[in-house]
Amino acid sequence: MYETPDSVRMTDLSDRFRYWTGVSGRRYLFSTVTIADLRDFADAVVLISTGENRDTQAGRVWVGETDCEGNLTGPQMKPREGSAFVHLLSTHGIERRSIVEDLAATKI
Repeated sequence: MYETPDSVRMTDLSDRFRYWTGVSGRRYLFSTVTIADLRDFADAVVLISTGENRDTQAGRVWVGETDCEGNLTGPQMKPREGSAFVHLLSTHGIERRSIVEDLAATKI
């Protein structure tokens, strides 16, 4: 599930940040970026929504990571289009993989 933080909704930044909720109920703050810019974000959790409404979890969602060089790693499908979101607040690989697993387990 996705939602915009209340503090962001009251500003002009509502299209910039999103919370995505994992199966555990934990919410993770993501920044909206373009797929082309993902290479600029090393060691990040990445979520790409390719559904009809790309700003929500409706439709197909790819969840993975970027490695230390900004390359996408994770499930086989690596979307080339859609809405991209990066979570930059996890500093260790184990934590990132835990977040990926939590988000990937969410029913979409």
